[in-house]
Amino acid sequence: MPWFYNSHSGDAASESGVAALAYEAALHTGTGWHEYPTQAAMLAAIKANGWPAPTGVLGGLGNAGKGAAGAAGNAVTGGITDLLTQRTLWVRIVKVVLGLGLVVIGIIQLAGPSRAAGTIVKAAVA
Repeated sequence: MPWFYNSHSGDAASESGVAALAYEAALHTGTGWHEYPTQAAMLAAIKANGWPAPTGVLGGLGNAGKGAAGAAGNAVTGGITDLLTQRTLWVRIVKVVLGLGLVVIGIIQLAGPSRAAGTIVKAAVA
């Protein structure tokens, strides 16, 4: 089973068959992916080239911890800011507010003018 390693990010994986197709395609994109026949060959190349410690299947705790902390921070702040800057959210909010306004106007029209309001208007006019 071949090993795949990204010299830019430190991601590592051991895949074969259909699961390896994405990695094999990435080998030709110039994004830092390399293929090795064994885990030992991959680790030797990483050490020889001074690349980042592997993460992914090998679980390099140094890089994985940084990645997990960054991902958690982005999930909280990035998710909120992304949501607030989406046009569709604000369009939906405007539609809900206008819809509620129309419902209130409809209820007022169905209820008709109240008798108390009518007597106040008659007294004010007279």
